[in-house]
Amino acid sequence: RLKIQFSMIKNMKQRIFLWGMLALATSFLVGCGSDEAVPAAQHSQYTTFRSSGGALTRAHYMLNHTKGTGATVSWQPDDHLWLYLSEDLRLKDIGNDITTLTPQANFYFPSGYERNSYKVDFLGHTANTDGRYININAQHYQNVPNNTDHMRYNGDCAEGTATKVAGQDNLYEVTFTHLPAYLCIMPYNSDDVVRTGAVIKNVKVLSNNPIRGRFDVGQYGLDVNHGTNLANDIEMVLNSPNGFPIDNATMDQAKNAVYVVMLPGWHDLTIEFYYTSPKFPGQTLCARRNIGNREYKANSMTDIVADIANYYGADNEYITVGDEVSLAKKQGAVQVYEDKTWNSMLNQ
Repeated sequence: RLKIQFSMIKNMKQRIFLWGMLALATSFLVGCGSDEAVPAAQHSQYTTFRSSGGALTRAHYMLNHTKGTGATVSWQPDDHLWLYLSEDLRLKDIGNDITTLTPQANFYFPSGYERNSYKVDFLGHTANTDGRYININAQHYQNVPNNTDHMRYNGDCAEGTATKVAGQDNLYEVTFTHLPAYLCIMPYNSDDVVRTGAVIKNVKVLSNNPIRGRFDVGQYGLDVNHGTNLANDIEMVLNSPNGFPIDNATMDQAKNAVYVVMLPGWHDLTIEFYYTSPKFPGQTLCARRNIGNREYKANSMTDIVADIANYYGADNEYITVGDEVSLAKKQGAVQVYEDKTWNSMLNQ
């Protein structure tokens, strides 16, 4: 991971220069909001950082994802980049050329950069104003099925190395890599009695290792050795309090797919599905599905298809593990599909 070293004198001079240039550059944007596109006539006044190799997962603009396949991802107008200059100096771009969804974009910084390369970070939602921290939170609120809007609030981030383009004084090119791992959980209910009118309210992801926390991305990425508030659980709250329908007998991604952002690494995951059914009025049912220990790589998506049906005996008590029906469902209840890196998923 690239780290830029400065001597004390150079650091002081560069800070004075950079903040001076930032103030000057900002003055060109009077009357133009920070999330608006920089006018083309002003582009030559700045240093341009041009994204390449496709864009990032952003809001619900991760489109056309299906089980075991790729997705189309795009930049959107309010996206920003942060230039990592030192431990205590992170510089936000002053604008971009984005006017609509686009797979590639230019981001503008003050002129005067001369190094061959710089570390650049994407830190999710614009609420991040210090260029430092992202939080993979304890609760993620997903309000629409098969939608990734919530990810930008819950740790969606990326990093890249911006490299100076030969023969171009003010142009750098950067390719980003996502730092978290992502899950797409697609539940269904094979019990034709319980599923009628059923609604899934929450999904909990539990691990034997940390899957969430707070991280200084520019300095350490998502290194758990430098994270704080580490914990082994994430709760997905689905369209609270209404939930998503779970009356499908087979996988139906459009009806109730759930997207999770989590720390990469080896995890022995258990997923708990909390749902209601008219069959059991006033009760919340829970189906637990263990996936087993496997590696969830950074910059990857893992699709998980799970049957949440719990089978009951004549006395309406849950059939315990070891019973023939329960064992049969346990063996076929979860399917996990191979990780797909974002680089192979772009524009498919």
